[in-house]
Amino acid sequence: MLLKFEFKKIYFKQFAFFIAIAVIVIKAISSVGLYEPDYSSLSVQQQNYYLECMDKFGGKLNDEKEAAIISLHNEAETAKTMQDRIIEKNASGEYETVEAYFAELGKVPEIITKYDAVQLLFRNYSRVSTDKEHLVMLPSDAKGMTCGIEYILIIFICYISAVMCYYERKYKAVYISSTNAVKGSFCRLLALFSVIVLCWICFAVIELFSIITVIGAENLFVGVVSLQAFANTPFKESGILAVFIMIQLTKLCGYLLISALCILLSTLTKNLPLSVFVPLVITCVWVYLFTPESVTFYSPFSLVLGSPYFTGDCYFIDTHGSLLLMYTAPDTWLLWLLIFISLIIVLVSLIIFIKSNKCNIKKNHFALPALLLSVAFLSSGCSSHNISDEAANGAVIASNSTNIYVPYIITDDDYQVVGRKITVYNQNLDLIEDSIIHDITQGKITRQILYSDGYLYFYTNDTITDSNDIYKINLSDYHEECVFAEPDTNEINMYLDIVKIYGSKNPDDYDIRGMSKYGDELYILTNSNKIFAVNVITGIRRLVLEEQYIHCFCMSNNGAIFYINADGNPVCFDNEKKIVSDRVFNNVCADGEYVYCTNKKVTYRYKVSDFSEEKYADVGEIYQVENGKALSSNGIYISEYGKQTKISEEGNLFLLDGKIVRQNGELLSFVEVQLF
Repeated sequence: MLLKFEFKKIYFKQFAFFIAIAVIVIKAISSVGLYEPDYSSLSVQQQNYYLECMDKFGGKLNDEKEAAIISLHNEAETAKTMQDRIIEKNASGEYETVEAYFAELGKVPEIITKYDAVQLLFRNYSRVSTDKEHLVMLPSDAKGMTCGIEYILIIFICYISAVMCYYERKYKAVYISSTNAVKGSFCRLLALFSVIVLCWICFAVIELFSIITVIGAENLFVGVVSLQAFANTPFKESGILAVFIMIQLTKLCGYLLISALCILLSTLTKNLPLSVFVPLVITCVWVYLFTPESVTFYSPFSLVLGSPYFTGDCYFIDTHGSLLLMYTAPDTWLLWLLIFISLIIVLVSLIIFIKSNKCNIKKNHFALPALLLSVAFLSSGCSSHNISDEAANGAVIASNSTNIYVPYIITDDDYQVVGRKITVYNQNLDLIEDSIIHDITQGKITRQILYSDGYLYFYTNDTITDSNDIYKINLSDYHEECVFAEPDTNEINMYLDIVKIYGSKNPDDYDIRGMSKYGDELYILTNSNKIFAVNVITGIRRLVLEEQYIHCFCMSNNGAIFYINADGNPVCFDNEKKIVSDRVFNNVCADGEYVYCTNKKVTYRYKVSDFSEEKYADVGEIYQVENGKALSSNGIYISEYGKQTKISEEGNLFLLDGKIVRQNGELLSFVEVQLF
């Protein structure tokens, strides 16, 4: 009778049932995208053909299936080549009539109408063929295995948990004097958790049904490693259904933890807003930190994500074929530790709640400890990486303590660019035999490079696709990794993981014309006169500032951005814009505690700390400053003492570790100067 009363009170008097139904309906509506298989973009005819092929070739690969798929792919490629040649001939006017053109097209094998389906089949085969022992051919990936955080459900859990405790105050005296106080507390908790479990089950069923829809129920028991997202999972021997259940149980553990914290705060503080918003904010902050926007942040509150603990390291192959590490998964032992910690917190919270109905707990005595506990949860469990706080600005030459790196264009006999080679020299300017030759496809041009924290950074422009990408190279093993790739289509933003907002891509926002680095972010100047910051670990890009026009910019060692605005004035941006000087300049360089501003006739330098002005030299067009020494584009070298000398402008001149280096093709040489 008591249990029935508590269920009725939670479900109906406190509106949990009706809100739960609304939450489940929202989940069902927002999950439409989970039911779209990888082949959904194909035409209906090609979808049917693809599914027919999967009926033949799906499952475990064998020699017969492999030979048939390769043969089918070769046939489709031959047909595509034939079709392309006919189209090229028509474009060059080789066909006298339209009828002749269409007659030639009619000779193309029929498989051309199924070309996209064959390509998708072959991509599927290409991945599975790398590990035929563990992988099987599935018709599609399963988005339902990697659903994001359920914000709506978490808000509902915080609300119903805190409200249940808060509105029990009017019955406090009755509970304390009642012989059924403990039993009543158990019944209330059962009623509350039944609502949470009901929503959890419905959410899990929606996701499971989407998985069955796209891969088929017969494939639920194949190895989860066959799914692209789980290619590096530590649970290689587990089936898709088994891992799905583990993911859902992990989420449930996270939901119960959030509910328990709400109960704990409501019991101790008697403050409804605090009891709702503190757990909600902590969860959302931790989930935000868990995503690729940080290196390693671990907390029990991130258990609501579920799948990232099971996927292993996730890589993404961008449009240029570069392998990009998107997410580094935590170790498996950490998952079990977080679950254990969560269960302890849940148990302690429930004990305090039950005890509170047997004796009177004073609000003021526990409010401060409860808040301190919340802060402790929020500030614990994070680790960080070592990133230098020194600024690095882009140039056409870079060096570390052992080597010097210079980009070099590779051309064919017709002087067409076919690639970009970064040559490596030792400190004596001798060319090292194992010079880096990067896998940069035809048309990519390295505009700038910079060295920082053991990595060489550079951005490129693909003249074929007009794609602007940023790369980094680990100089310890020469491994190349894409930091940021220009999106191929319109930008997509997510709102609460529910609503997709599409925005038109502005090409000028990706056309890079300057690069600097500070901390773990690259600062890039684009043709749209905006400066963006790109996290070198995660690839996350954010807008820092925009102007009517930005001539050029650089980073100072305190993290401030200095640039020349449309009026030619130097501006400092450090969370706000400050005009450094009313003088007119066309370039700015950073060096230690100074920034150097130059025009065609004169150069001034300004202290980063207070913008105090000092005339540096009656020489303009300075393009590089290092330790007080400078080079001008008119061939004048200025020492740290202000002495000047004229240098032959043959080749390209650079300052490198206090010396002047001349570049002629692949040849580097030191320049001896005599100051006057």
